[in-house]
Amino acid sequence: MATSFPMMVEHSGNQPAKRAERQLPLLVTDERKLLVFSQQWSRHQPSIRAYLSSFLGNSIAVDDALQEVAVVVWQKGPWEADTSAFLGYCLACARRIALAARRKQSDPRMELLSPVAAAALADKVAFLEQQQAAPADERVHALRKCLEKIGPEQRELLESRYAGASKEELRALSKRGGKSMDAIYKTLERLRELLRTCVKQNQDPTR
Repeated sequence: MATSFPMMVEHSGNQPAKRAERQLPLLVTDERKLLVFSQQWSRHQPSIRAYLSSFLGNSIAVDDALQEVAVVVWQKGPWEADTSAFLGYCLACARRIALAARRKQSDPRMELLSPVAAAALADKVAFLEQQQAAPADERVHALRKCLEKIGPEQRELLESRYAGASKEELRALSKRGGKSMDAIYKTLERLRELLRTCVKQNQDPTR
């Protein structure tokens, strides 16, 4: 439906002040921004939600943070940028907002992984979201359930791996636990396989 623009009359009473002509460029830009932003946001919202879910343990906090990200990106984001730049800006906003939410809330479900490890996990989940059929936030919630089932030492080992620990850091971890590096790598592989199986079972209860 065409947009109608009001015509104003100048004080002389005989010359119309073409307000529509002044407003048209701004309104057209706003309409185009709304269209482009909506397309970009709809495409990337699953990845952004997954990213936030990796930081925040409950769905209410995720929903609140997602709304906050949308507002910031709408007001300041590169809505005309290519899809990767738009997503990158959204994830950068999501990181800041999620970390702020973690500091404000005392929810044990947010402490399964440290902020650094959670960010590394979130980056991986956001990337995989584009390649897998299951919704990203569904996989994140399944992974959280599985992480709750393993012990603190195993979780610390996984956290070190997700956070990109160096060989020296892993070696220090192995010494502290009285294990060889070979045993550490075997434990990591076993934990990854257990988590993969657990996540699949949580996503598909019939398995």
